[in-house]
Amino acid sequence: MTNKMSAQTIEALHRATWGHKIQVNAPSLWIRISHQVLSESHKALFIEGFDDLISLNASAVYTAPLSLIRSAGSMLSTLYTRDPYVLPMVKTEQRTNNHLPYGPGREKLTQLLQKRMPPGVALANVISDDGLSELLYYSGGHIRSLLRFMREAALQANKILPISVKAAQKAIKGNVGVLAGGLNGTDYELLAQLEFGDSQEWDNSGERHKELLEQSYVYEYVNGGDEDFLNEAAQWYAVNPIVRGLNPFKRALERLKTPS
Repeated sequence: MTNKMSAQTIEALHRATWGHKIQVNAPSLWIRISHQVLSESHKALFIEGFDDLISLNASAVYTAPLSLIRSAGSMLSTLYTRDPYVLPMVKTEQRTNNHLPYGPGREKLTQLLQKRMPPGVALANVISDDGLSELLYYSGGHIRSLLRFMREAALQANKILPISVKAAQKAIKGNVGVLAGGLNGTDYELLAQLEFGDSQEWDNSGERHKELLEQSYVYEYVNGGDEDFLNEAAQWYAVNPIVRGLNPFKRALERLKTPS
């Protein structure tokens, strides 16, 4: 990228983001927009500011919040003349509310962890089968969470291999406070409704629904497959497995099952 192009890029981005701090690195175009911009108005940045974003004299990839894509996806497709590409969670359980394991997805995540091992080191020698199963289940197919759990479990194991299920549970336990601290009684009711229903659909038009999706209390999945290519491509949702284990969630779910 030439210096002239960088200057044009920065000027356009300043217009699109109301002068907030940005960083542009050459020769490849890497744009970092300060978090404050995104928290103020995703819609203003990606929809109202799209003229400036598409005017850049360079190839660019924009990462938009999932909640925006689900609430305004058709508008984004029209403006940018292409559909947003969504990376769902890796499917680790069936599309049922009894959460039966989905073997192919779990196997892919296991392979991913194996690739992170040093040359010649088998994953089975690093973590026990029960410990791995816990990490796979509670990650919900969220790759970053899985890698974070694995790293924390190794620390909890204190150099004792293979990593035990107890060390894995301690690693997962560290997320409980953060997740539970962001939920109130109404949130648990919304999440319980998702868990209780058979369709596993989520109303992305609701403001709090969008926030719960954006904050990883709800995970999005896609089945894939070719037999019913239209419906197989439709997204479905599940409550974060860690939240499913919390007592306030269990009580909210029980109230739905046994109404007064």
